[in-house]
Amino acid sequence: MERAIELAGFFAAHGIWCVAEGEPLTPMLAQESAAYGRNMLRFAADQLEDGVAQAQEYLDQNPGQAERAARACHRPFHPREGLQRGAVQGALSAA
Repeated sequence: MERAIELAGFFAAHGIWCVAEGEPLTPMLAQESAAYGRNMLRFAADQLEDGVAQAQEYLDQNPGQAERAARACHRPFHPREGLQRGAVQGALSAA
């Protein structure tokens, strides 16, 4: 589990860096296995929510048989009227 958390932290930091300038984060999924090493997939879609759903489905189904995987996506929120902020939301999976 420790290696899965490390993977999630690395990609969460990458996601935060991507949204630092105010742009939305294309949903992405990082995966790692002994056979294939570490790689990242992006789930670009016309609607951000569709890309998030595609990334979550990929995480749930694990077609690449990853031993560890982490999903990161942008979640806008509005803490006060007229002020926009964003957050990076993640999900984690470990075999």
